[in-house]
This record gives sequence, C-alpha cells and structure tokens, in this order.
Amino acid sequence: DAALAHPHGLRFLPGSLHLLVTNAGANHASLYRNISSPAAPRWSAPPSLIGPILPLSMFRQINELAPMDGGPKGVAVHQGEIALCSQEMGIQVLRLAT
Repeated sequence: DAALAHPHGLRFLPGSLHLLVTNAGANHASLYRNISSPAAPRWSAPPSLIGPILPLSMFRQINELAPMDGGPKGVAVHQGEIALCSQEMGIQVLRLAT
C-alpha cells in the first residue's frame, strides 16, 4: 500500500472490523476496514488516513534528517480513544468517531 511508509505499530480496534497501522516515515496513521468474504480475505484500499499527526513543518524537518523517524510509532486503543506516540510529539490522544 502506497500509504504505508515504514509501518511500525498496529492494533485491531476492539469491537470493530478495523486495523490501525502507524507509519514511522509518514505523517499519518492508516485505518483499514476488513472487507473480507469467506472466499476472499481483504482489507480496504485505499485506507482512511488519520492525520496529519505533527505540524507539517516539524514533520518535514525530522523526516529530512531521518526518513524513518518522523511519524507516529506506538499505538494503543482503549474505550473509544486512540493514543499515538513518537519521541517528537510525545503522546497524542484522539477520540474515535462513533
């Protein structure tokens, strides 16, 4: 998937058919929906994107120095919230739309 730039962390979202993937080299996270049938396991393409995560100027500055370090890395999901983190941004908590 072209939206994945150095995938780093992933979480299946509890109670849904979604997979969240963070991208260490991109300024977004990718949200895929399971569109499988019994005969053909598949994920949505293109994914929905969550971002931008960092201010664009900060992301570009970091990514020029280290292309695999600018974006979100860690991801956690708890009770309708997503926590994304990296050393540049700390922890950012986002509420999932219901």
